[in-house]
Amino acid sequence: MRRNFGTIDDGTVTRYVLTCVWNPGEGRQLFEAMQGRFTHGEREACEERRASFLENGSLASHYPHAAETLEVRPVQCWPGHFDPITRWFESPEECEARVRMNEEREAARNLGREARK
Repeated sequence: MRRNFGTIDDGTVTRYVLTCVWNPGEGRQLFEAMQGRFTHGEREACEERRASFLENGSLASHYPHAAETLEVRPVQCWPGHFDPITRWFESPEECEARVRMNEEREAARNLGREARK
């Protein structure tokens, strides 16, 4: 299932937001509410917000899967108030494929480390 991701030439503005996969089997979506006040004009500012959520471990204790998957992503927003035009970033299938790809890369790295021993 493909959701409306918007395009750069549709009059929207690119901003940065925190995204996560709230529960295994769900798609990647906005971490915070779909409001302009939770968007950032610069990636670095959004990275700082991400770090603040992960800093004390409370996010991980309450929402472990969200904490493990918390990422900064660009999003198209409406000009002026900067509300994101979508809350979805990846379908569940795309998330699963990315997890599998990362697991395969890690397995290949581990195999290479074992071979060098």
